[in-house]
Amino acid sequence: MTISNLKQAYPDSSKPKINWARIEEAENFAKTVKLYRQGKYDEDSFRRFRLQHGAYGTRMTSDYAMVRIKLPAGEIYPNQLEKISQLSEQFSIGSAHFSTRENIQLHWVILEDVSEILRGLAEVG
Repeated sequence: MTISNLKQAYPDSSKPKINWARIEEAENFAKTVKLYRQGKYDEDSFRRFRLQHGAYGTRMTSDYAMVRIKLPAGEIYPNQLEKISQLSEQFSIGSAHFSTRENIQLHWVILEDVSEILRGLAEVG
């Protein structure tokens, strides 16, 4: 197979095969954090909710989270990687941790900013 045939076989390789993005999850996360901060959501329920959305707590404080970005089959596209880089610089410590379990972790994210990361990730599928 020549390179020109390969390009034709995969006409738009910049877009994921499956769009995992759910913008409503970002909106729901933002609303739930607000309720939690107002004391209208108990600690245990919020912990479960947070974990289900890939935002893991820190031992030192409940004001920050580590956001785990799952990469099904370890597949990521250049525009997605660029977006994660931008989100890390804007909302995390400016670096990302690539784990051996097909995910990327952004550390020390302010809890209220997790929804912004989810929104950014939804933009790139």
